[in-house]
Amino acid sequence: MEAVFLKMLNMCITAGWIALAVIIIRFHLKKAPRVVSLFLWALVAVRLVFPFSIESFLSLIPNDETIPYDIMYAAHPNIQTGIPNLGAGLNSYMYFELAPNPTESVNPMQIIVFVASIIWLVGMGIMMLYALISYIKICQKVSGAVCLKGNIFYCDTIDTPFILGFFKPRIYLPSGISEQDAQYVINHEMSHIKRLDHIWKPLGFLLLAVYWYNPILWVAYILFCKDIELACDERVIREMGEKNKKPYSLALINCNASKRMVTVCPLAFGETGVKSRIKSVLNYKKPSFWVVMVCVVLCVALSVCFLTDPKQSLRAKNETVSYPHYISEHLSADYIIYEAGHYSSVFYKEDYLMPSFYVWWGDKVLHTTPHPEDFMNSDWYEIGELTEFELTKDNFDCLMTNEIWVEGFSAETLRMTCEQAYIATDGGGRIYYVLKQRNGETFIAQGYAYPERQEIRWVFKLKAQSSGKTP
Repeated sequence: MEAVFLKMLNMCITAGWIALAVIIIRFHLKKAPRVVSLFLWALVAVRLVFPFSIESFLSLIPNDETIPYDIMYAAHPNIQTGIPNLGAGLNSYMYFELAPNPTESVNPMQIIVFVASIIWLVGMGIMMLYALISYIKICQKVSGAVCLKGNIFYCDTIDTPFILGFFKPRIYLPSGISEQDAQYVINHEMSHIKRLDHIWKPLGFLLLAVYWYNPILWVAYILFCKDIELACDERVIREMGEKNKKPYSLALINCNASKRMVTVCPLAFGETGVKSRIKSVLNYKKPSFWVVMVCVVLCVALSVCFLTDPKQSLRAKNETVSYPHYISEHLSADYIIYEAGHYSSVFYKEDYLMPSFYVWWGDKVLHTTPHPEDFMNSDWYEIGELTEFELTKDNFDCLMTNEIWVEGFSAETLRMTCEQAYIATDGGGRIYYVLKQRNGETFIAQGYAYPERQEIRWVFKLKAQSSGKTP
């Protein structure tokens, strides 16, 4: 279930980008045929439905996998928005606070994703239940309707005309509607049926129910419903002639005098946005050839740019990769994986006096808590500047002569899996190796760098505590 949720979440985020683009572009298409807006909403639907897409260098999607599918098991979970610094704050929190702890049986991200997937299913169930109950209520409300002819019915219990039904849609008219208004309304509703709007709108609501947690898609659905009506109005005026603009507008006003809508049922069609629709009808003019051509080019461009995924080489890299260069880390020793057994003074215990380290990566300076020999001093003190270097057998493996390793660890494995290594020395002859591993783990090897000998005394596996300011 969690894998399905993460897949749907990534699809939702990706579709959100094109939905946002359509919302912005839509307000600049006042002279364009309304059917263009419907085509653009169809592009959003395609993104929400199809779990795959081809790659293109022209894609404007920042990243098609914002939430990595292995985020539940990552050593340092992160998101990849594809936009620099957009997810830095959240990634900084997850990097330190939601990293898995080897001593715990459950990964924090596993709990979060599981709970989120449950909330997603509950929300989707509520949306579907609402649709079902609303549809049943509307059906009960028109159960006493009288057939005028074909699929046209008069009903005493409604104030606004609408279509209801999927396979055999019916047109319901208020009983008090005038004959002239009825003719315009019937033409309008028949236009809906010809365009299969009685299918497209319920499908749109179904997608909204699945992706209910995205506010952009709520705005998109509202505008989509409005564009359905505007496009249908244009079609009726185009077919009946522009001389019918005023009487058609008057019919819209008469049918909405009570200002009641049947939007209580998301699967029924009601007359919405009367003021803007009347304005659109009265200002309707047949679009020029150049307007149509520009709209065609726009639709093709948006299809190419938003229905394709970015090339692998252009996708955003893990936004936590550059963290060490501009944030701080507070790391405490989790447990000891190596200890030189021939020393008799100063013993670390895993439940007592384990050291902590603080790294300010801006200046690459390593700090630590006082050594147990000076445990009465509670202040942090600076060890020294970290210098990046390459691990070898000669400068690392040979410094650990006593083979007292926790099972599964060795100098060679640490060296081979190390991604970045830094070294720092203090004025007292102590040496520190900071090892950033490929899997996100961090180790510190602490020892001595005296003229007569160099040796590693401890290797600590660290766990992140928090990020903060320079101590």
